[in-house]
Amino acid sequence: MRSKEIIHIAGGPAYSEFRKEKLLGKLQTINKQIKDIYSEYLHIIWCEKKITENDKTTLEKILHYGPLAHVLKFKDNAIITMPRPGTISPRTSIS
Repeated sequence: MRSKEIIHIAGGPAYSEFRKEKLLGKLQTINKQIKDIYSEYLHIIWCEKKITENDKTTLEKILHYGPLAHVLKFKDNAIITMPRPGTISPRTSIS
């Protein structure tokens, strides 16, 4: 079945400030030009019908957790990583 709409909703930061600084330090030992890193969860929702604003608001409430995420503005050197399609998240497999 074809998707009528694919939406994305930002989740919370993927790393605590402590873990971020630790990872940044490791990356800077490889390349001193790395000044900062940022990571957050991004929920991609495949909708089989056109989603209403009310439905989107409900999804945003369900998927909001932790500190507020930033509105990402990707730069030319941004790297986006994600699991391959069909990968089941450990979180969803528990439910």
